[in-house]
Amino acid sequence: MTRLKVLSRSATFAWSPKQLHSRSLAAGTTAQQFDASFSSAAVIDLCPLDDLTADGRLDLNPSVSANVEQRFHKIVWSSFGDAADQSNGLIIGGCDNGVISFYNPQLFGKDKSAKVHESRSHSGHVMALDVNPFQPKLICSGAANSELFIWDLHQPTQPMSPGPKQQPFDQVVSVQWNRKVEHILGTLNAEKALIWDLRKADGPILSMGDLGGRTQWRHLSWHPEEATSLCISSEDDNYPVVQKWDVRFATTPVQHMQFHQRGIVAMDWCPADPDLLVTGGKDHKLFLVNPNTGQFLAEIPYASRNWPHQVSWCDWNPNLIGCASLDGRVTIYSLVGGAESGNASSQQASPAVVPKLADSFPGADFSTFNQTAVAASAAAPIAKPEDTVKLPNVP
Repeated sequence: MTRLKVLSRSATFAWSPKQLHSRSLAAGTTAQQFDASFSSAAVIDLCPLDDLTADGRLDLNPSVSANVEQRFHKIVWSSFGDAADQSNGLIIGGCDNGVISFYNPQLFGKDKSAKVHESRSHSGHVMALDVNPFQPKLICSGAANSELFIWDLHQPTQPMSPGPKQQPFDQVVSVQWNRKVEHILGTLNAEKALIWDLRKADGPILSMGDLGGRTQWRHLSWHPEEATSLCISSEDDNYPVVQKWDVRFATTPVQHMQFHQRGIVAMDWCPADPDLLVTGGKDHKLFLVNPNTGQFLAEIPYASRNWPHQVSWCDWNPNLIGCASLDGRVTIYSLVGGAESGNASSQQASPAVVPKLADSFPGADFSTFNQTAVAASAAAPIAKPEDTVKLPNVP
């Protein structure tokens, strides 16, 4: 593990889409955080990443910036747009007070505003955003009061709700499109994960949550290769767990991992290797784990003095992991190698949920899912990281 670059900004970030020729990192000033000067300024910085080791320096410097009016809880970068003025896609930011702003990175550093559209359709803080990996024109946003919108970037003034608001009316903290089935969406609030089939307008097709009520869910991440599997993590200090679930048997998790000493506030599943999941906790730790086996793999050297609030694998270079921390740093790590090959043993679907879900997940095998094997896996002793060798510290 090597720490390649550090951007000294209090920021949330997004990698440039792999469909674009440019290789960059966009960093937007984080909402509800202030530096020692208590400045209220807000910017989006674009940092080139074409050759991260060319100058041999640790500092990552923006090539161009844009002053903006709002700070961000979350930003995403879509490859949408083939016109000359949108050749670098669109950057979308979720802000306070229901604001979502859309920016054209081609206009950064120029005299006119880079903002091409702004919406106030949401009524509360917009903390969750994701771009559909199959149709980059589709964006999902989640906010307070269980508000959920689907945006078509061809018509960003008319967002669509996929169904009625779900009770309890709570903050939507995480959303992610399924990585294998384009019409499936996962959303998360503090109590439960909801699975939506956007071909159906009558609400979510599935709800999952911890029956003991011990968790406070924070992040959701779909398996990069298996359409029916996902991980969700809890930021509760008393129960800092990652659970792997399979929608074919949604009454109990198929894998249960507890390595952090305090709540998990950041998580992402590697798009190129399903045996690698990165997590960040309020214990100031970054861990690599295998979510399919529950194995602790390594601790990533973490030099920041406060929590990580975002971790993200790079789509176009899966050796890169980005981490944003509350002490005003965005760090890029380089990871060489991966976990042992092999997936979890094949499992079978509960007959009770097959009729409801098989239509939403075309091609998924619901015929060989062993309920007993799942229950045994969920009840297995929790592995601990004591015997795992730490990666060496970096300068």
